[in-house]
Amino acid sequence: MLSIAMNADLLEAAKALPLPERIELAEALWESITGEGHEPPLTPAQADELDRRLEEHRRDPKSRIPWEQGKRGIGSKVRTLQVSLPVVFRWKIGWRMQCMNSLAGSGAK
Repeated sequence: MLSIAMNADLLEAAKALPLPERIELAEALWESITGEGHEPPLTPAQADELDRRLEEHRRDPKSRIPWEQGKRGIGSKVRTLQVSLPVVFRWKIGWRMQCMNSLAGSGAK
C-alpha cells in the first residue's frame, strides 16, 4: 500500500495521533495538494448538486450563507457525525465551486 519512497515510520506516527490531530494533518496535506493545483474531478452527482445550488442562488441571491458560516457547519458535522474525510473534502470542493460560480455569474473577479 505504501510507496517505496514513503517512510513507514512517518505513517505510523501519523496514525498514532489523536483523531482531531489526524484530521487536522489530513486537511493540511489536502490543502498542500490542492495548493499545487490538483483538484479531483467532481462526480456527476456533485456537479448536479452544484448546478442546483447555483440555480437556487440565482433565483434568490440572499439565500447564500457566508463561507465562514458554512465552514463552521462542516466542522460541526465532522465533530458530531464523524463523517469521513472524503465527504468533508467534497463539501469543501462544493462550497468552493459554488462561490466561484456565483462570482463568475455576477461578473465579480
